[in-house]
Amino acid sequence: MKHLFTKTLVSGLLLFTANTAYCNENLYLSGNFGFSAPEDSTTVTFGNNADIVKYDVGVALGMAIGYKLDENFRVEGEIAYQHNDLDTINSNAVSGDVQSVAFLANGYFDFKNNSPFTPYIGAGIGIAGVFISNINNNTFTDDAAAFAYHVGTGVDYKLNNKFTVGLKYRFFGTSDPQFYYGDIEYQSHNVYAGISYSF
Repeated sequence: MKHLFTKTLVSGLLLFTANTAYCNENLYLSGNFGFSAPEDSTTVTFGNNADIVKYDVGVALGMAIGYKLDENFRVEGEIAYQHNDLDTINSNAVSGDVQSVAFLANGYFDFKNNSPFTPYIGAGIGIAGVFISNINNNTFTDDAAAFAYHVGTGVDYKLNNKFTVGLKYRFFGTSDPQFYYGDIEYQSHNVYAGISYSF
């Protein structure tokens, strides 16, 4: 299912590219690399037992194709990935990891000014595949699809007419993924450094 889900997301991003390529004077590509710090989450099993799950800080990546609607507004199609190791469940040390792959439709408002710095705010919605694996070094794996969303802010610095670099913060979350043994909360605080290329 994981490979099928990823192929679906890539197909969606390629479709977005095809639909916007004809007006590429406002088109841009961006890549982001940073870290993900998930909030402690509560899992609810079928027996209505609540467990507190803590995670290690992990990696967060993103690739997007965007289009500038005007001086202030722009939209994006993005594929976002993050990976975190499990730390503890109910204060007991555990091993294992949680990963997500999300396809997001984003909107941003840029606060244009006379400097090369451009602050902005943004938000997005989409769908995410959430995957858990290697729990306590056994072969148990599971995955679930969930509604995904994010809000955030950042600042870009224009190097020249083609390249821009920046830093951004994002609060990312999903509806509770429903796994075989129950539901889990999935939210994180992400910080990225990024670069974009304008056509």
